[in-house]
Amino acid sequence: MNRAREATLFAVALTLLLLLLHRGAAVHGGLLLPLDVLGAYEPWASEFERVRPQNPALTDQVVLHPWTPLAAERIIDHGEMTLWNPYQGCGTPLHANTLSAQLYPLMWLHSLLPRHLALLAIGFLKGFLSGLFLSLFLRRRGLSAAAAALAGLAFPLSGFLTVWLRHQQTAGASLLPPALGIVGRA
Repeated sequence: MNRAREATLFAVALTLLLLLLHRGAAVHGGLLLPLDVLGAYEPWASEFERVRPQNPALTDQVVLHPWTPLAAERIIDHGEMTLWNPYQGCGTPLHANTLSAQLYPLMWLHSLLPRHLALLAIGFLKGFLSGLFLSLFLRRRGLSAAAAALAGLAFPLSGFLTVWLRHQQTAGASLLPPALGIVGRA
């Protein structure tokens, strides 16, 4: 089987697996956010007394992360550059902040798509691009098609990239396979 056909079959398999992983958000219009953590905070805590967060470590994904694109939108709407976020605490850097990750290309989807679709697209593309580029890199390094496909499926479906999907450290991790490919060609 030629490499173009292998890459196409792998891309289809990876797409199907990621759609299965994100089916709640993709099919039912849900959000890729652990909203059960809101049950630990008022006013939701008194309403949902029986709800306990499944993973309290993911609180940042609900309390901090969704608001940085919203702050950037408001600042841009006022015709200003997104250097400072006046809406968080007493103000925080926004443009050069790893939390907002405004220079990460996939975050630009927040400007192009409705918020729930941007969250879904960013989550999907982080997994798809990292898996595809890792598979291509490993094939170029001489690994068999099966080994490259297994690695290309395992990396985006790993616990780190799936649990911490909305955290920005996964943005850096998802860029690792393309970076390896670029360095490997030099």
